[in-house]
Amino acid sequence: MENQERLNVFKNMAAADPENELAHFSLGKVQFELGDAGAAEQSFRRVLELNARHSQAHRFLGETLLRQGKK
Repeated sequence: MENQERLNVFKNMAAADPENELAHFSLGKVQFELGDAGAAEQSFRRVLELNARHSQAHRFLGETLLRQGKK
């Protein structure tokens, strides 16, 4: 599956179930891979709203912030 397809699948999943932590995390990862750091940041922040202990979301959020020059 291509990145754009994956992006659409996870966007639809997150929209259909806003409480779906995995959908938001997967969406953030695809956005990160595509270089859309702003959108990825929002997705990872949503994951952390749902589960503050999600270690991979913390890791990717940190990398996303660094890409944007934020500390």
